[in-house]
This record gives sequence, C-alpha cells and structure tokens, in this order.
Amino acid sequence: MQILKRSVSGSSSFRSLLLILGVIGGVGLSHIPSLHAGGIENIRVVNSRWPDSSSMEAFARDAIRLMEAETDEEKALAIFRFIRMTTSATNGKVPREPALGDKYIDDPLKVLNVYGAHHCDGLSRMMEWSWRSLGGRAEKLYRSGHTQADVFYEDGDGEKRWHLFDLSQGWYVYDRSDEHIATPDEIAGDFSLIFRPSGTPKPARPHYWGMWNWVHAPHVAEPSYSPDLRLRRGEKVVFLWGNEKQPYQNNYRKKGGRDFEHGPYPVTYGNAVFTYTPSFDNRYMEEDTFRKPVNLLSSDGMDSGFRITPLQPGRPAELVYEISSPYIIADAAVSGEFFREDEQDSLSILISTDRGDTWHPVWKAEETGKIVLNGMDICRKFNIYKSGKEDMTGTPFGRYGYLVKFSMEAEGSRNHVALSTLEIRTTVQHNIFSLPQLWPGKNVIQVKGKPAEDLGLEVSFAWQDLQGKDRRNSVWIGKPPYKYEILAAGKKWEDVRCKTLAIEVRPGKLENASLKKEKSASNAQKFKTAESFATSKIVGRRKPGALKDSEVYVKKLQTPGKQVQALAALMAQRDRQTFDPVLELALSTRRFPQKDMAVQALYLIDPDRAIPVYMDILRMDPRVRWKKDKNNEMVRLGHWYIMSALVGTILAEAGEVEAVPHLIKVLESSIKHDSRDWGSQGAIIRSLGRLDDPSAAPVIRHFLNEKVDVAARAVEALGRLGDADSIPAIRKLFLSSEYKVLTSKAAIALGRLGDKSVAPQLRDMLESGDENLRAAGAGALGEIGEDESLDILSKALDRERHPWVRAVMEKGIEKIRRRARL
Repeated sequence: MQILKRSVSGSSSFRSLLLILGVIGGVGLSHIPSLHAGGIENIRVVNSRWPDSSSMEAFARDAIRLMEAETDEEKALAIFRFIRMTTSATNGKVPREPALGDKYIDDPLKVLNVYGAHHCDGLSRMMEWSWRSLGGRAEKLYRSGHTQADVFYEDGDGEKRWHLFDLSQGWYVYDRSDEHIATPDEIAGDFSLIFRPSGTPKPARPHYWGMWNWVHAPHVAEPSYSPDLRLRRGEKVVFLWGNEKQPYQNNYRKKGGRDFEHGPYPVTYGNAVFTYTPSFDNRYMEEDTFRKPVNLLSSDGMDSGFRITPLQPGRPAELVYEISSPYIIADAAVSGEFFREDEQDSLSILISTDRGDTWHPVWKAEETGKIVLNGMDICRKFNIYKSGKEDMTGTPFGRYGYLVKFSMEAEGSRNHVALSTLEIRTTVQHNIFSLPQLWPGKNVIQVKGKPAEDLGLEVSFAWQDLQGKDRRNSVWIGKPPYKYEILAAGKKWEDVRCKTLAIEVRPGKLENASLKKEKSASNAQKFKTAESFATSKIVGRRKPGALKDSEVYVKKLQTPGKQVQALAALMAQRDRQTFDPVLELALSTRRFPQKDMAVQALYLIDPDRAIPVYMDILRMDPRVRWKKDKNNEMVRLGHWYIMSALVGTILAEAGEVEAVPHLIKVLESSIKHDSRDWGSQGAIIRSLGRLDDPSAAPVIRHFLNEKVDVAARAVEALGRLGDADSIPAIRKLFLSSEYKVLTSKAAIALGRLGDKSVAPQLRDMLESGDENLRAAGAGALGEIGEDESLDILSKALDRERHPWVRAVMEKGIEKIRRRARL
C-alpha cells in the first residue's frame, strides 16, 4: 500500500475550490447561538479595573464606578471618557456586513466589541444608549452632516438641560458662565465656546457649521449583540491585544498609532483565534457535533487516539461540526490527517451557511494514501465596499459562523477511508479595548459561565509590567462564576500591557484552583483609572487663558487669517467699545465663519445695539454683503437664509417677538424660490414656534408636507402656537408616518390642540419599546384629559423604568384627575 503525504497550504490550488461558508441564523443577531449540546455557555471574563462590555448598562455603570462619579455631570463625563478610551473614529468607512445583508452597523454593543471604530453616528449612539440604559434621557443630535450626543440631566443650579458631547471629535464645552456643559442652543449663539482664542486649548477639529439647525434623530433598535462565548470540549480561544494582520475591516483613522486616550496599546483592530480540535471518541462525538453522525464508526487508531471510518462500506458517511463566534470572521483554515485507499473511495469537506439546507465543496481528495492538510486556507477575502459586484460565497469572511461537513465513502472495506486528526482554526476580529485589560495594582477577575457536567475552563492572562516581560497567570474554573486576583506591577497605565487572554474548555471535575500564579508584584501601587490622564487632555481647559487688551484683537480684525481667533477673544471679553469694528466686519465680510461669529459677537457685546442690526439682516438691508454668483441668485438668497436662521435662533432665545414678521418673510421667500435648505428652514420654523406668535402659523403649515425633519419642526411649532386649523394635517402625519421623531412631535401637538379622536392611538403608544413615544403618548393623554385614559396610564406608570417618563406619566395622571375634580 502506497502512502502519499501531501501538505496543502494557503497558497495551494485548493483555494480555487472554495464556494461558500457563512453565517448560521437570522438577520439582526450579532452572532448565532451555538447549536451543539455539549460545552459551556455564556462565558465572560471581566476585570474590576475596566468596564464590562457585555451590555451598555454594564459599561455605563462601570465607567461611573471607575471614575468615582457622583453628580449627573460627572457620570456623563465618565461615560464620555470611557467611550473615547475604548473606541476610535474611523477613516471614513463605516462598519458593514454585506455578506449578512447589513451595509450599516449601528448596534452600539457590536461597535464596542467587534469593530471599535465608527464615525460620529456610531460613537454618538454609544453615549445615547449608555445614558438611556441607566434610565436617563439622551438623543442623537444631527446637524449639517455631523452627529453628536445630546444628554439631558439636572445641573448643580437645579436646572434640567440638554448637554452636547462630540464623541468622534472628542470635545464638549462649558457655557459662558463656566457652570455647566453647554447646550446646543448656547453654542448656536456663541461659536467662541468651541473655537477658542489663540493660545487657549481648544477642541480638535471643532465642527460648528450649521450649529443652529440641529434636530434630534430617531432611536435605533435596542442592541441585540452579545459578546458571551460558547466553547466545547477541545475548543480554545486566544484573544490578542494586537493582531496577526488579519482584519475583516481595518477602518481605524490612526492606523496603529498611539495616543494618550488609549494608553499603552496601539489604536487598531484586534484578532482572536478560535481553535477546535474535536474528539473522535464515540462517547463525545455525537454530543459535540451539529447533528447525529451518519454511518460512522470511531475506533482506536493504529498509532494513538481514535480515528473515524464508515460503519458500512458502500454507503455515504457524514460528520458535521458547527463553528460559531460572537466576533466577525477574518480568516479560517483546516488541518487534518486523512487516508484514502484507492480512486474508488471518496473523501471530501463541505460547508454550509444555511443550517445544512445546502452544501458546497471546499476540498475533495484526489491523491491516495495518507494525506495531510496543513492549514488549508478556506477564507477568500472580498471588498466589502463593492459588495454589489463581489462574489461573497465560498468564504467565511464577514460572517459569524458556519457548518463543516466531512463526507466519506468506502467502496470496499470500511478501512479504505479514514479521518485521524482534525483542527479547525478560525481567526476573528475584535476591539482590543473591550477586553478586560489589566491595570497597575490589584485586578479582580471574574469568570462567568453556565456550569457544565464534567467540563471546566482554563483561563490564562499573559502580560508585561515592571516586574517582567513574560508574566502569566492561569486558573482552573470547574464551577463558574469564580473570582480571583491578579496583581500587576506599575505606577501608571503604560507600565502594564496585556498580551493575550486564553480561554479553553477542558474535561474534568476539579474544583476551582490556581494553576499558575505569578508571585505578588513587589512594586505594584494602587492606581485609579481616573488617574490615567487628565480629562483636560481631551477637551482643554474650561476657561480661556489670559487675554490681551481688546485693542489688540480689534487690530487683528483687519487681517482675514487672524479674524476668527480675534472674534473668539472679543466674544469672551464683551467690551462694548469693540461693537463698531465688529459691526463693520459683520456687514462687510462674506467669509465663513467670520461673518457668523461677528454677527453672534454683536449680541454678546451689546444686545440693545445688536437687535436693530439683526432686523436689518432679516430685511436683507443693502448694507449687508452676501455671497453671490451672477449666474445663480440662489447663492445670495441661500446665504441670507442661513444668516436669518442664525439670528432667528438668537432672537428666539432672547424672546424678541418683533422678529416674527421678518422671519415669516424669509420663509415665504424660501417657498417662492423653492429652496431646499431644510436646515435653515427648520431652524427658522423652530424659532417662530418659540416666539409664540400665532401669525406665523399659516406659513409654517406649508412645511407639513416637506422633508420629515422640517415637518417635525413644523408640527412642533404649530402645536406650541395652538393652531387648530392644522389638526387634520398633523393627524394624518401622526397616523401614517413611520418616522418616530415626527410621530412623537405630532402626538404632543395633537394633545396640546385637544384632538380626542387620536386617544386610542395615544394609548397604544404607552406599549411602545421607545421611551420617547411612551412619554409623548402619556403627555398628550394628559392634555386631552379623558377619564378612560386614567387606568391605562396608571398601569403604564407601574411598569415604566425611565424616571423622566414616569414624571411625564405622573403629570398626565394628575391633569386628568384635576380635570375630573373640576
């Protein structure tokens, strides 16, 4: 008998045989629950010194605990800081999973655990969901192509406000009084809050364009992702605080560089390697497989261990294993030792992506004798941004699981084909900053999991610190959950750097025990997470630095390149003597942001003198210079609309009702010229609603049929103005729109307008999974005041977990009861 030994590597011709390998399960799940019966479920390793990333609530609570935050502001800052420490802005390419039909990943838990990088939208969603998970009120704020997080809480002065956080650019600012983090409206009236004078620390890349035209975006679905592991007998995973240069998507802006927010680790993706070496012992084979083996016999091998052969020759024999992971697959390979007697015998490997409904060949034996596959590559890559043109079949790339089938048939004796050894190696991508990294001092490690009969976990950390470059700690955990301590040597964050975290399932009934424990670190010091770096390194100092005399900045107004920082200084000083030179610049320049900041500065310097100037701007006074294009009148008009939105926002905040007729004319002009500047129109509509003059209602009604964000602003304004004539149109939007922001605004407006016809739908809103809709429905029912709503509101109050929504419900109940008493 001839024995042929062949090594098949990643560069072999077998690569061309790959057809399909992918996810098991439905759309919407981050990864697929393991289907095998044997193994340990819900495995999670958590360190007391780093946030638990298994849920946004756990992440938020740990951030607050680690930063020792007490006030609402401190809690919001703690969450902001840890999002910055655990994630990064992208290089412009958002995470996507086209093989699974998802071209935009916005699940905040998946961003935190799998990708670690997103643009402004995904990072803002993380803060929004963190605060909401604690029962607080938070929204994603959208303006001019950029998103931020808007968080609502009570400040030290007893006032409840919105507070703006920019997660992707890494800043927040305080208001001019330096008492609370600024609101969107406060920044809209004073760009100098984010664009500081020369010599003063300022946010990186401040995004102030269109600050006055913000809107709150709808909430995304509740996170469905879970990073918990399931491992079988013979299965092991090794997480790296780094990578093997095998990304699914490397979309980090910094491309492996380092910064103060991420400590000693490179700002890049991570890899983890899942290795599965199944046992061919009959006692375990059926338990560990995806489904019952077909026509197979496990017997002692010629050399050692077990091997698999067909039970009966002349019939197909099959063995199916499942591979699943909570992390997206970047690479995969198969190794094993096979035997094929002659050409009449068959031996092949197939894979499935649809629970075994269809199978696709990966490898078919052509040689005879002993065959060795050595890391056969089964992961063809494709461009995830050209998924419409790419063939996404035949590869595990960009999926979370797959089935592997080993098929054999012996023509003569059953010993003519055999499988002796097998290893399936799957490399995944994860966010290294979601791992339970060790810190200087005492780290309390907790290993969680569902106990399994005759199985335990070996958990091993490897790291370097001031005591050595090859420090290791291993424990055997027979009965999770289990806590133990690791003492790392260091005086600062950078002194301790994790290398790997290995988790392996092993058979046995041993009690929890330490297998390998390093000696206590002689130079470990108590080191708080909050001490890792000063928060000011993220956002700069709260107040501007020492400013020069105002004459210095007035002189700089003559130089275009120095105007922005000069205006920022003058806005901070508010010297009335500087009004005239700032006015001259406001009227004469067409440049952005100089004109915008100069216009804002006028009100900050001298409100009484600024208001007539603002009226001139709204009237398009000839003294004011505008951008222009002789071939396109909309350039000049568009500039006027933008500046009108800006001054309208300031005048609405000041309650200047005399601006109403002028703002109406601006809106009428935008309608006449068919403007598509939804941002400016929405901002002006909002200002008119806040100024509380019913004469603005007719022009606002026009926008009920416009873009949803503008329609939502119009609905809100008309409700505030008490415009009963708009009830039919608002009711139609309420009953037909799928845009949650518009639905909630319409509900509130109809409640204020007393439309009893929608009371049944408002009561249905109390069952919504979105707290904004529940609050809108409750508030509207309270305004309408029907007795039949009292019982359902009371029941909704009993099950409500958001304190702010409870307050709305309690207020609605009281209004109904008060009306009944009258």
